[in-house]
Amino acid sequence: MIKSQELALAEARSLAKAVENLSVTIRARAGSEGKLFGSVGTLDIATAVTEAGVALEKKHIRLPQGPLRDIGTHEVRVHLHPDVDVAIKVVIAAEDEGTS
Repeated sequence: MIKSQELALAEARSLAKAVENLSVTIRARAGSEGKLFGSVGTLDIATAVTEAGVALEKKHIRLPQGPLRDIGTHEVRVHLHPDVDVAIKVVIAAEDEGTS
């Protein structure tokens, strides 16, 4: 059991190095005041990180304040292991009007 725990920790640390200082941009529909029509949640963030080349599951993303509802830059915690947390930057940008 100890070996499997050590392996899980090593894998988590390796994944943490891959996402450390990562910044992803998510485009979403927003009003003129910068509020989103809807929200950006853990699945949206995990998908964006995976598309950026690092496979993450939504269970790794921590949003203690709930889904993101404003455009701008947000720091999001990624919890990979009880001993391994890392922060990533999520930029939410307004979609262009012509984009669907």
